[in-house]
Amino acid sequence: MAGNTLLVEGLPVDLDDQIKSKLSLYFKNKRRSGGEISELRADPSDTRRVLLIYSDDKVMDGVYAREPQKHGIFLEVNEEKEEEDMVDRRRYVLSGLDDGCFADSISLYIHHCSHRAEHTWKAVGGDSIVVTFKEDIDGQQFMEKTYFKKFNNKKIEACHWRVAQRVAEAKHTLMGKKFVAQLFHPDLQRPQLELKMSMDKQLLGLLRHGPSWETNARREVQTHLEMYMVEHIPMEAEVWQAVKGSCAEVKVDTALISFKICSSELVVVGRREEVKTLVKIIKIKDNIVAVVICSKESVTVLAKKVIGRVSVILKKADITKEAVDVIVNSSNQNLDLDTGVSGAIIIAAGQSVVDECKKHGPQEHCESKQAATVSIPTIGTGRGGSDPKDSAKAILQVKIKDILIELKKGNITTENVKAIVNSTNEDVNLKKGVSGAIFNAAGSAVEAECATIRPLRANDAGVTSGGGLQCDYIIHIVGPASVGQATQRVKSVLKHCEDKKIPTVSFPAIGTGGGGLKFIDSVTAMLVGIHDHLSTHNASVLKQIFLVVDQVKAMSECQKGLLAWTQLKQEKTEAIVNSTNTTLNLPSGVSGAILKAAGQAVVDECTTLGTQPADGVVITKAGNLAAKHIIHMVGLTKEQDITSSMLKVFKLCEDNKILSVAFPAIGTGAGKLSAVDAGNAMQPSLCLASACRDVTFPKVEVEVLGCCSSDMEKVKKLVDELVTEDWKLYSICSPHLPLLHDLEKQHIVALSRSLQVCVSISSPDTAIASGKAEDALTLVRQMENYLQNAKEYVIRQDEEKRLRETVQWEVSDGETWAELDQAVSLDLEQAAHKKQSSISYTTQRQTYTVNLDNMVRTDKNGTTAKIKRTLKADSETTVIEPPRNWDRMENKMMDVVDLSPTSKEYQTIQTNFLKTSKNPSDQIHPTYTVVKIQRIQNQEQWQKYAVKKQMLDKKYPKTKNEINLYHGSTAQICQKVNNYGFNRSFCGRNATVFGNGTYFCKESWYSCAHQYSNPDAQGVKYMYQARVLVGKPCLGIKDMIEPTPLDPSNPHDGLHDSAVNNLQSPFIYVVFSDAAAYPEYLISFKAS
Repeated sequence: MAGNTLLVEGLPVDLDDQIKSKLSLYFKNKRRSGGEISELRADPSDTRRVLLIYSDDKVMDGVYAREPQKHGIFLEVNEEKEEEDMVDRRRYVLSGLDDGCFADSISLYIHHCSHRAEHTWKAVGGDSIVVTFKEDIDGQQFMEKTYFKKFNNKKIEACHWRVAQRVAEAKHTLMGKKFVAQLFHPDLQRPQLELKMSMDKQLLGLLRHGPSWETNARREVQTHLEMYMVEHIPMEAEVWQAVKGSCAEVKVDTALISFKICSSELVVVGRREEVKTLVKIIKIKDNIVAVVICSKESVTVLAKKVIGRVSVILKKADITKEAVDVIVNSSNQNLDLDTGVSGAIIIAAGQSVVDECKKHGPQEHCESKQAATVSIPTIGTGRGGSDPKDSAKAILQVKIKDILIELKKGNITTENVKAIVNSTNEDVNLKKGVSGAIFNAAGSAVEAECATIRPLRANDAGVTSGGGLQCDYIIHIVGPASVGQATQRVKSVLKHCEDKKIPTVSFPAIGTGGGGLKFIDSVTAMLVGIHDHLSTHNASVLKQIFLVVDQVKAMSECQKGLLAWTQLKQEKTEAIVNSTNTTLNLPSGVSGAILKAAGQAVVDECTTLGTQPADGVVITKAGNLAAKHIIHMVGLTKEQDITSSMLKVFKLCEDNKILSVAFPAIGTGAGKLSAVDAGNAMQPSLCLASACRDVTFPKVEVEVLGCCSSDMEKVKKLVDELVTEDWKLYSICSPHLPLLHDLEKQHIVALSRSLQVCVSISSPDTAIASGKAEDALTLVRQMENYLQNAKEYVIRQDEEKRLRETVQWEVSDGETWAELDQAVSLDLEQAAHKKQSSISYTTQRQTYTVNLDNMVRTDKNGTTAKIKRTLKADSETTVIEPPRNWDRMENKMMDVVDLSPTSKEYQTIQTNFLKTSKNPSDQIHPTYTVVKIQRIQNQEQWQKYAVKKQMLDKKYPKTKNEINLYHGSTAQICQKVNNYGFNRSFCGRNATVFGNGTYFCKESWYSCAHQYSNPDAQGVKYMYQARVLVGKPCLGIKDMIEPTPLDPSNPHDGLHDSAVNNLQSPFIYVVFSDAAAYPEYLISFKAS
């Protein structure tokens, strides 16, 4: 496409022969359009655009005024422009180049004259070429360069290309619609696809296919091109060089991968699905850019981080082959570590370096040697045992209100900042730890100055000079002993920084010495203090704050606090989860950071919510955080407990229409779970309902043919009966259904598919299985086994929690005692209760045998250690026995026992029931007959009830805390109560006059009413005689959700234990804890 090209856009209709003829007439007339075209072509990519080809390179004088023409095309008159504005600043004509010139030499010549501007060129008629530059250049300078610089002793003439520019500057209207002409440089545009049909004009095929060929061909080409995509990845040149040099995967057959230096980007072109799997971009904040290049056999990651003005690149390579000024050897103190990466470096370096290490001692820093580049291995990942990710995060930074806070490992006495902080005592003369190091390095002059600022009181701070240190000031504070003190003292330090115009200050990990704070808590407190200070100082003089620690372990702990803060402030989900304690006020770790960042309003809301159960989950507002809600989850340490609590969190999110929620790594703090175990516990589990819905079943159609409709009906009925007889539906109801493991769920789905049994989850605790009777029963029995395992696990966890509050088993570890795992402690407790002489257990792949007679533990190597049992409660043993009148259950967890009508137990319950079954205020009394009395033996519910009774009896030893009361029910609800106990969630079914709890009455006549014990189809009514823990009751109030405080002026006294209708003569009792009542007997009776 020689010459200059114009792109015309904005045609009012698609280009056809009539429009093309009008445009051709218009643009071939110099007077009307401004320049004569040599050719007009359709744009293959758009039917409302055309390309104008010009061959005339003569300079035209201007654009003439135009009058409307008969074809409806007219050109509006432009205001006259300067000559310089009417030229194409990107295209030039060079003359004087004959056919004997080498193309490469021409490119070098243009490159030199244009100051290395990106360009293309093509030959045109005569001895000329047309040069097209990527961007506008200084044309005058370019033409002067070519004028004075000869090419192969030939004088070159350069001039502007103006013809198309004049037309492009003009305003055009076609058929009453405005359109524009833009300069089009085909050399720099994306490649164009040109399709041509080769067919004789006289052939019938041309007549048939010609009119639609162009449209069909364009559609097919477009469909084909949509299968491809282009990915642009911003990347620095040095990162590309690292990829290009070390990663063979950049040369692949499925895609074209290239790097554009001019725009600093990696370009990947190929089939859409190939490109998506080949290149993934990771964009992380804080100036990190990482590129992941994947192939079928390997994955290479290259990451770059800019810290200050230093570029840090993470890459896969052999450090001994790095072409840099300095490499780092992570060695031992004697510099003779001969294993791992250090050993490889020593071997590659040779004996001379070994000899030099023996003489040299500690290595110097890069800055001392003026090295420009340095290569560092992943320090600490060998014998140090550090995770590579942790090693790569050796320096961490966060920003608070545009002020940079950096955590680094170093010696605070060598900090080159305006001020450092000294955490000392009230007399400012602490000579040990970090404070002692600061005083020793600062010198006696600073000690003398300290006499003028002592004593320091509470949150005060004193300022002295820096003495012999590199800083100008030392700001002295009293070492904090709590998170709150640390926060206040940081704010006091920063106030002095504002007063003294101090832009940079370095803190040690204050409070971690004599104050006893954990490093993560110290960092959190300091960040909160910094945030609080900067929130009230919009024009702060502070520019940068450093947190300096000198130990690797301390660095790791401080990083956790910094990362937790960063994640909290950046979290954009609707809710975040706070793993806390039962009183919702955990002041340390991530929970402490959440409460501090959220503000006092959230702390007050948590106080109002009060004490939560061991697996409690509640929601509050988010305060100052970016999220909308905080979900407080009582922290757990067992994987299955964590999974169970996460399900409660998700349910809470559904109830509150929360669409996104962020979790911390639950259990990795006090729970001491590894990150992998925490991840396994927290990862989304298989959705059984969804998986079962995806199971498909073959459809069978039975076609009945016959002549008589009555016979066909008989056959149809027979077929229906055959199907119905062999088809069975089972309903499985269990609160442990959500607790099934993924492997168990997968097995259920596999059985559903193989046995062709349909499984549907109708509610979180109910599953329905239907299919061929025998196969459905097989699947149901398997599900019941899984649910029984889950139930036993829950009971086991409850027993372990209870044991934690009553007994402590410990093993000697030198001169100290270490507490045993709760699971081991429970096994030991149960063995002791059964009078066993010994028991073996395995933990952390080590098997131990415990002799309970002499209280000694022995491992497999014969090493012995003493063990001891310490009581925390009054009971002699924490194993709770069932009532003596229970029948043997043969390892069953729940049983319903029919009482013999002749037994004393039956007759006592019947007498008490009938005695109080008549309403004394009614003249006419219905007569009731007892049909059956059943004893409910539920070990899980009894354990919960017995524990609560023990605690209540200990709290009120002289009070009758337990009484027998009645509770009316229905046949359907009885099944749930027998299995799972009383449930407060059913409150409101009859009334909530005295609170939202479970209701009981003193005499049976009240619960005999149909409102409370509605009869079944056979006229049988149901009522429980229950054991109820009433303790100290309060007066019930409508819709109250918990009893009132015992002493409103003293919140530590706790709450009442139940509510009643009348304090002087109570008849109705309401309990607000499901464990506060046990359904001991179920009475079935009829009215006559």
